[in-house]
Amino acid sequence: MGIELGDTFRIIHGDAMATVKRFSEEKKRFDLVFFDPPYGQKLAKKTLKLVTTRDILHPQSLVIIQCETSESLEIPEGFKALTQRRYGSSHLMILQRVII
Repeated sequence: MGIELGDTFRIIHGDAMATVKRFSEEKKRFDLVFFDPPYGQKLAKKTLKLVTTRDILHPQSLVIIQCETSESLEIPEGFKALTQRRYGSSHLMILQRVII
């Protein structure tokens, strides 16, 4: 399910794992990916790995993750952290893909 916002934006609600795999197979690329998996299920690390290892990002793409502060996330190879913030029990991280 998605919401079309003109020609340049699309919001997609759905299972992140299945959606990322489908986009990878369809050779779709994105400038911005945001995910906020359900808390208490420890899905942020798994989702981050999938998003950053499947070929769905353009050079310089941004990946925004919101997860529980209890989840420890490492910055994947080929990315740099633009910011990391804590808001109560939430951790927000903005990464940018860098071409090495």
